[in-house]
This record gives sequence, structure tokens and C-alpha cells, in this order.
Amino acid sequence: MAKRNLKKDKSQSKVDYDELNARFLQSQNFIQKKSKTWEDKEKLFQGVRSDSTGDDGIITDGSLSTLVIERAARIMAQLQSGKVKEVGNTSSAAAHIAGLVYNHDVVPNANAGNPFLIKLRQVQMGSGIYGMYPVMYGLNVTDTNAYADFWLIKPQNYYPQPGKYTPKDRQWTQIETTATVGQLKQLLKLDKTTWDKEAVQRVISKASEGATVQAKTDPNRTNYGERENYDPTQITGKGDNAPITLRTEYQSCIVTGK
Repeated sequence: MAKRNLKKDKSQSKVDYDELNARFLQSQNFIQKKSKTWEDKEKLFQGVRSDSTGDDGIITDGSLSTLVIERAARIMAQLQSGKVKEVGNTSSAAAHIAGLVYNHDVVPNANAGNPFLIKLRQVQMGSGIYGMYPVMYGLNVTDTNAYADFWLIKPQNYYPQPGKYTPKDRQWTQIETTATVGQLKQLLKLDKTTWDKEAVQRVISKASEGATVQAKTDPNRTNYGERENYDPTQITGKGDNAPITLRTEYQSCIVTGK
């Protein structure tokens, strides 16, 4: 697993938008070469024709889908059990505490999106379709608590640094998510937030025009140590339900499930 790099370069006071967009385009071109077969693989898993015209379509009987699902269920039949053991010079007390944290904090609470076990199976199923499946781990922060958790990232929304094939080697990764104008308005109502309210307000104003905009946070301000900056693009529609695509760059915090 890659460890999140939270060290900040205090000398950075300005976001280089051109550089971030150039990185995105490089990754997009890199991913396009890899993703040409994704749609066919998805249809194969779903047991439908690979060609909608039906002339050259490939029909499956669902056997391959069953193998992928059963493989995931067998690999992750249950959550990991056992005790945490020290390695090297690590003290037994630290290992004991790590075990307590995992069993009493992580396992019961790592349920963002789906239960912990179901998400682990989904990662296995996704790797059976795409050959890998990206996830992001970090803290799931609520009004009262913060728990370790992880989120599944659609491969179509995942833009890694080209030429770097392991998370440890990557200096950055960009991920696209979707929010609404209404959700951004709620951020402005918070007394304390790590979001750049001026940038958020600019996006909300532009959304009424259905415009494409660029706005980012200060790189030294992060969302609970995770968000480096954000780039809302492709604002379509009007009103609080208008969808906004947020492109976020992360520094060394992506784990690829296999």
C-alpha cells in the first residue's frame, strides 16, 4: 500500500493550472490506450453482446460472470482474522494496540459506500474485469469522529501518473468525482472548513451560466490531509442539482487493488 504524503512545500503559494492540466492530458492519453477493451470486458461480464448491432456480437452464457463473482467471494470469504504480530524492532505493545485499533475501530466503521467486506469483494470482482481496481484509503471524517476507511474509484475516473506502475513510484494521481451546486453551497455555510470558499463561490456563480471554469484551493490547504487541489469542470445544467465534475490531484495516496 502507498502511504499518503502529507508533507507540504511551504514555498508553494500558487497553483500551476497549466501544469495540472498538462498532467491530466498526459494521463488521459495514457489511459485511453489501456481502456479500449474495458467496455467489451464489462459487457462480457454482464453476459451481453459486445456489438450492439448483433451482427458480430459475442454471446456468453454467464459462466465467466459466475467465475468472477465466485472467485471474489472465495478470496474474501470473511474479514481477516488473527492477531497483529510485531516485525523487526517493533514492540509487542505497538502490535497489540494496532490489533485493537483494527478490530474495534477500522472493521466496524470502514463502511463508506458499502460494508467493509462487500467493498473488499468488489475490489476482487473489479480486478477480474479490468485486471486491477483502484481504491483510495484515508480518514472518513464525520461531525464527531474520524475513522480509517477506503473508497472504490471507477477506473474510468482514475488518472495515474504515466509510466509509473506502482503506487510508491507515483508522485501524483488525479481522480474525477461529481458534486452538485447544492453540496458546494453547504460548504459555504460551515464555520470551519479547509475548502477555499472564494473558489467555491466562483464555481457556484459560474454554474448558473452552465460555464466551464477552473478553480482550485491553495495547495497548502487540504481537506483533512487528503485534498491537494480541485478543478471543477464541465458544469452543466442550472440550479442546486447542477452536476459539477471535480478533478482532484492527490500526492502518493492511491492503492491499486489486485
